[in-house]
Amino acid sequence: RYLGMSIPVVNEITMADDGTTFRKDVLTAYYLPAEFQARPPEASDPDIRIVHRDTIRVIARVFYGTTTEETISHQISMLWELLGNSEDVLQDRYMVAVYENPGVPQRRNEIWFIRRGS
Repeated sequence: RYLGMSIPVVNEITMADDGTTFRKDVLTAYYLPAEFQARPPEASDPDIRIVHRDTIRVIARVFYGTTTEETISHQISMLWELLGNSEDVLQDRYMVAVYENPGVPQRRNEIWFIRRGS
């Protein structure tokens, strides 16, 4: 059954050991619509898993345009400048939320810093 598209589409990005580049493995997550929450469908592709994620708290900043490694790195840097030194957020993982179709030239996105203890 077609599930449709839920928004946002969230990509979890992990920093490489050098602390300046991203690991190539990116976790992409979609919100499962309410009607499927009690009995999620079985995925036919072994790379697709249904995972329950506990509530997280984030610090978010909106940005517009494409989401490339370069633009995401820039957004991370900008948000760190605004926050200053903060031990309250993870520094090795970030999330990018995309709210519109990739074909939209100035699509709305958010960079999420994950708060510790979420």
